[in-house]
Amino acid sequence: MGNLTYQQVTKNLFTAVLIAAIAGILGGICGVFGLLVPIFAILALIVGLVGIGANIWFIISLGQWKGVVDANDAPGVQKLWLATLLSIIGSVLCWIPLIGGIIGGLVSIVGLVFYIMGTSALKNSTTLPANGVAGAKKLHTAIILSIIASVLAIIPFINIIGAILSIVAWVLQLVAWKKIATA
Repeated sequence: MGNLTYQQVTKNLFTAVLIAAIAGILGGICGVFGLLVPIFAILALIVGLVGIGANIWFIISLGQWKGVVDANDAPGVQKLWLATLLSIIGSVLCWIPLIGGIIGGLVSIVGLVFYIMGTSALKNSTTLPANGVAGAKKLHTAIILSIIASVLAIIPFINIIGAILSIVAWVLQLVAWKKIATA
């Protein structure tokens, strides 16, 4: 880990989140156009690989963050790290035909619980910098909005509200990680 500082690690976290978000948007756009123009399908694959790389960087940076925060905050960061790992494992398991979707979904739900526990711990921290606590509070709000958005998304006629809430939660997460990075 070397002599990493809080600022370096949290800047890396925010950058990884930002790259993953941009890759997700570009990947979706390229994927749609890839149905018509093959070069866009190749670009979607490349952007997807960039997104995977950003998520790997994110989980590595979370591990580093645990090493630079106060010992009181390390368990909260550890829960975020575990939540991210479980989310990745759940996504991979979903690729397994038939049973994979169920098992992957359950693993992802367990990850969600750890994410909520991690953000709860960090938003109540007395040792994180003020912007770090404010960012953790926004992360916690964003995950709650995401859960509500997911439920609303499956209800006909009001699923548009779920889509809008999902976008709000996504932007709120970016703002939250930026606050944490500038703490």
